[in-house]
Amino acid sequence: MHLEQGITYDIDYKMDPKPFDVDFDELAEGKDPNWIGWTFPGHPQSLYRASSHFRFYFPVNGPPSPNVTCIWLTPSSPNGSITTETLGSVADTWHRMPENNLPNMRWTNANIISTAHQRSKGLLKDTEIGAWTLSHVYPTLSLSLEIKKLLPPEGVKWLFIRAEAKKIRNGRMDAETLILNPDMELIAITHQIFLVLENIQNSKAKQGKL
Repeated sequence: MHLEQGITYDIDYKMDPKPFDVDFDELAEGKDPNWIGWTFPGHPQSLYRASSHFRFYFPVNGPPSPNVTCIWLTPSSPNGSITTETLGSVADTWHRMPENNLPNMRWTNANIISTAHQRSKGLLKDTEIGAWTLSHVYPTLSLSLEIKKLLPPEGVKWLFIRAEAKKIRNGRMDAETLILNPDMELIAITHQIFLVLENIQNSKAKQGKL
């Protein structure tokens, strides 16, 4: 990007609706009233194993629409950071919207927030959460990543993600994802196409219980 040349001007883009305010010190301690923390429990059979490397913070009142995901994201490791080189992984690490629409889904926006509250109060153990049980999986057919601004070489602790699905139809889903830094500067835009498939692991587990 350092070698790129051409017309550049600020179009003063603002996200609408604006995300809830955030205090990163309080967020890290789980005290920010607008956000609730969540880490997917590590499990050898979990389809969310990659996601367990990050801690997610969901708006306590949910996103503006069921087809939208809004999160703050930070590495699970206290010494970790997010660099430009890892943006591809970040772009593919967020809550899938079909969870909000399919019947009897375990991981709707509301259920994640409720489970996170119970977990933070010690009312629910990781072994009781069952984060490795998913009714559907979402293999990526295509993903384009346009980096708009490089992160500092040492990386950053926090990134904001807003992903929005435009259409979910016939087992296919699209999503546009905006990635912003703590100053709400646009870092990257991605466009992604997924399949929405029934989780074969669950089907086998059900057959095994018969």
